[in-house]
Amino acid sequence: MSKYDVLFVPGQVDIVAGLKTDTPIIYYTDGTVPLMVNYYWFGFTKKAIKEAELVEQRAIDNASYVWLSSKWAADSVIKDYHADPDQVSLFPFVVGNNDEQKIHVAKYDGQTLKVMFSGVDWERKGGQYAVDAVETLNQRGIKSELLITGIRELPEAVKSKKCVKNLGFLNKNEPEGLKKWNCIILCVRMNSSLN
Repeated sequence: MSKYDVLFVPGQVDIVAGLKTDTPIIYYTDGTVPLMVNYYWFGFTKKAIKEAELVEQRAIDNASYVWLSSKWAADSVIKDYHADPDQVSLFPFVVGNNDEQKIHVAKYDGQTLKVMFSGVDWERKGGQYAVDAVETLNQRGIKSELLITGIRELPEAVKSKKCVKNLGFLNKNEPEGLKKWNCIILCVRMNSSLN
C-alpha cells in the first residue's frame, strides 16, 4: 500500500516520465512539445524534438490523469499523444468568477500594494495586462505599484508611468541576480519598499 493517495506533479515532464509507482499520478502542465516548438522554443534540432516528444509521451502514458491549463494544450495531449479524453482535464490558471471561488481578503489598509511582473518576453507574458491591472487598482483608490523584472527594454508607453518601477533584467543563475530577486520577492511578500 502506498504512503500517498496521489502524486501531483506540475510541469516536470521528466519526473513523470520516469516515475515507477502504483500511486496515481496527476501531471499538470501548460503546453506540449508540438505546441511549444517554433512558438516558444526555437532552434531545436529534429533529434532534440523527437527525444522531447518521446519523454512527453512516456509522461502522458505514465500519468493517471493529465491536467492542462488551456483547451489548446488539452487538445494537443489528445491529438498528438493519443491520450484518453476521460483522463484529460482542463484546469485554467485563472481564478473563476463565481462567489464560491473568490478569494476574500482583509479590508484595504491604505498601504501601497506591490505587484510583481517577471518575464523576459513582454508581449508573450502579458506585461501590458499587469500594467492595466495596476492602473485600474490605482483608479479605484488602491495605491499600487508594479515592480518589473526580466525586461531589458520596456515599451516607451510604459516607461513613463508613475506606477511602474522597472528593476531591469536579473540573471537568477548568478549570485548577485539571485540575491536581488530574493530581495524583491521578500519586498512583495512583506509589502515593503525597495531601497
